[in-house]
Amino acid sequence: VAGLGGWPDRSQAWRRDPGYGALYTPAETADWARGSASGSILAALEETVARLTRAGGRVAVGSDAPAVPYGLGLHLELALLAAAGLSNDHVLRLATAEGALALGIERDVGTLEAGKLADMVVVEGDPLARLEDALRITATVKGGVWLDRAALLQRP
Repeated sequence: VAGLGGWPDRSQAWRRDPGYGALYTPAETADWARGSASGSILAALEETVARLTRAGGRVAVGSDAPAVPYGLGLHLELALLAAAGLSNDHVLRLATAEGALALGIERDVGTLEAGKLADMVVVEGDPLARLEDALRITATVKGGVWLDRAALLQRP
């Protein structure tokens, strides 16, 4: 709806992240930064989604890729949900357990429990206290294999 230009945090610290520059061309980043919706449309959409979730409705978080960068679009949605007034734990639950439930794969993923796949992202900080810390990714665990972010960004 708003592209990355709709990010609630106007400092857009994610733009300074070395991974962003390593993965995307300047042309791609310029295109994503434009956005298309007015602030009033985005605010109305945020409020509708927030009211729906507070009333017990099921909402899953998406990425809007390829209209915005893969992965980063998910963090944009998290930021928009928080800006709409949802608590950080609620926002993180929408991105994990509720997303798995929406896809019908909650028996395998969505929460860390015995018997489930232990695929996860490791972050520096505490996203429950500062949702922006979810962007401070240091590693990924996929299929039980630790993948260091810095090493992944150096791959050809």
